[in-house]
Amino acid sequence: MRAIISLLLLSASTLTSACIYPRDGNAGWSYDGATGPTLWDKLSSNNAACAEGKHQSPINIDWAISAAKQSSFDFPERADFTILNNGHTILAKPAEPSKFASTLGGRVYELLQFHFHTPSEHTLDGKGFPLEAHFVHSDADGKLAVFGIFFTVGSGTSSPFFHKMDFKNLSANGDSAALKNVNLKPIMTHVRNAKARSYSGSLTTPPCTEGVSWFVAEAPLKISATQYAALAQAMGFNARFTQGVPGKENILAQQCGKRTTTTA
Repeated sequence: MRAIISLLLLSASTLTSACIYPRDGNAGWSYDGATGPTLWDKLSSNNAACAEGKHQSPINIDWAISAAKQSSFDFPERADFTILNNGHTILAKPAEPSKFASTLGGRVYELLQFHFHTPSEHTLDGKGFPLEAHFVHSDADGKLAVFGIFFTVGSGTSSPFFHKMDFKNLSANGDSAALKNVNLKPIMTHVRNAKARSYSGSLTTPPCTEGVSWFVAEAPLKISATQYAALAQAMGFNARFTQGVPGKENILAQQCGKRTTTTA
């Protein structure tokens, strides 16, 4: 809750700056200050959707967001990955992507990578979670789909999914490691049994490209306090603030008096 309140205060304090600063062509971005989410569209003309798009992510998942068809991750039960700190998140890429098929919303996708956000980017009925994992997929036409899973922090051990992940060795931008024999069965079981919500949204990082199919499971999994602390320390705060209702005017466009127009 404290993290969510801090995020709201940060967003409110930078909205005025977002309306003043011109685009300067600088493509660098972060999660705070002059290169933070409320100013992403000022960093590059390629990021215009961050302030003008009407289907931006993340959002609050509530009763108005459609229930998703049953999804499945058809992964090996155990597999190898390369995990790295890319300066924005901790991200893992499969060693053999062709073995990682998923069926989401009736379409078949291939897993590109999974990564983490702390705190969660999506909220559920207004409630945030300490951690959210995004499993990013692409289909044969290059269309993206992301399956989001929340995590709570609990005493005892993490989900077996985390057992091979040593986040303490990923504390600096560029740090990487080989992950061997990662246990994916808990993730596959959770996705298969999950009650999930689906909507058309965007990337949650610049350039905030829209047309991304989102699937977010309502029930969370668990990560231990020790693993969570190591992951949070390695990444730092890395969550974009919650966006508006899909299809409605962008929050930043409202604040800055911008109006987007459409033609028939």
